[in-house]
Amino acid sequence: MNNITVEAPGLSSIILNLLRTGDMVGPLQMPNGATSASLTAATSLPGQTNRKVDDWPFQVPNGYVRFSGEFRTDRHSGDVAECGWANNNPVDGTVHAYVKASQTNGYAHAEASNVYAIKPEAAAKLFKDSLNK
Repeated sequence: MNNITVEAPGLSSIILNLLRTGDMVGPLQMPNGATSASLTAATSLPGQTNRKVDDWPFQVPNGYVRFSGEFRTDRHSGDVAECGWANNNPVDGTVHAYVKASQTNGYAHAEASNVYAIKPEAAAKLFKDSLNK
């Protein structure tokens, strides 16, 4: 077996062990090789609206299911920013983002990064272990 070194400050020892053993993989990539994406809408004038929608197809390898991701949103009051899984299919890593700025000097931002996938049996074991604590 290859000796794999994983350095990821802030990740728990459980997650690091799953990465070392291959039970978890990531950060996942999109077809263009990117491991993160973002979308921003802004306005400056009264009555102006700027709306954007995008889907980011993070690729989940065969034998894995999506596990987690860092989905962040930021917006001014009255504007809209949403980011999360595009559907309920666990083998589809697509993240959907929607931003809408409609206020004077409006701003809405969504981003996704650090998307990981896990083998289903490892996910089941994590869940079972969490119930026993």
